[in-house]
Amino acid sequence: MPYLEIISPALSSQQKEVAARTLTQAVVDSLSVTPESVTLYFMPVAHGDYVHAGISGMPEDRPRVFIKLHAYRRDVATRSECAMAVTQAFAEAYLPGEAEIAVYFMQRELEEVSHYGILSSNSGNESGASSAA
Repeated sequence: MPYLEIISPALSSQQKEVAARTLTQAVVDSLSVTPESVTLYFMPVAHGDYVHAGISGMPEDRPRVFIKLHAYRRDVATRSECAMAVTQAFAEAYLPGEAEIAVYFMQRELEEVSHYGILSSNSGNESGASSAA
């Protein structure tokens, strides 16, 4: 943890490579975690699989991108810094200004997360947030 779900139009291999590098670094820098703790899930959405306001089809001129960031709870200033860093990192990979990017934080307390059947609050890592989230 943290995990990012990137829900967007399909990215080219080159775009994914840039996104993987820039998004990982943005999360590392803004949340003070290690690169080894960051996982990205690219979840492409086909044009016809997108509906907004009852209208089917992703806007061609300004596609919408939804990034869900799962991590341990952070303060507002840290979330704000992270949101900007993640938005800029994805824009660098996708082409700046060509997408509407929304970042949603799915935050959890240590006792709400389990890895390998062990709650993070019981893992012996008192800070939880610094090394694994």
